[in-house]
Amino acid sequence: MKRTILAFAVGVAAAIGLAPAASAQLYIGGGYTAFQADDVLGEDPTVGTVMGRIGYEFNDFIGIEGEAAIGVQDESYNILGTNVDVGVESEFGGFVVGRLGVPLLGDFFARAGYATIEIEASGGGTSFTEDGDGFAYGGGLEFNILVLRARLEYTRYEVD
Repeated sequence: MKRTILAFAVGVAAAIGLAPAASAQLYIGGGYTAFQADDVLGEDPTVGTVMGRIGYEFNDFIGIEGEAAIGVQDESYNILGTNVDVGVESEFGGFVVGRLGVPLLGDFFARAGYATIEIEASGGGTSFTEDGDGFAYGGGLEFNILVLRARLEYTRYEVD
C-alpha cells in the first residue's frame, strides 16, 4: 500500500563557495522537519525530525542534494487503553534541484528524487518497525541572508 508523507521543513544552510570565478558551490545545512502521514491508525500523525542536508549547485539553475533525518518528536495515541507512540526513526533521500533566482529575495526551487523512510510504532512493551521507499518531490523558497540561507519547503514522499 502506498503511503503519502508530507514534509514541511525549515532550515538554515551555510553556503561555501568552492570556485570564486564560477557559480558552482557546495552547501551544508540542517533544520527541523515535520512529517505528516496520511491515515495511520485512523489518524494523520505529525512527527518531527532533525534533518541534515548536503548539496552541490552546478550553476545558478541546477544542483543535487542528499539528506538524512532522525526522529526527535513522536505522536502518541490511545488504542484500546494502550498508549502507542508513532515516530520517524530515519529518512534518507537524494534529489535533483532546479532553481530560479529572484533578485533581492532568494531562490524559488523545485526538487525531485528518491527517499527511504523508517517508521516505528511502540506500545504495551512491543514495537513494530516498517520502512518504505519511493519517489519524492516538492519545492519552496530559499532566502539569502549574507552567506546563510533560510529555507522553507514542502516535500511529498510517495512511499510504499
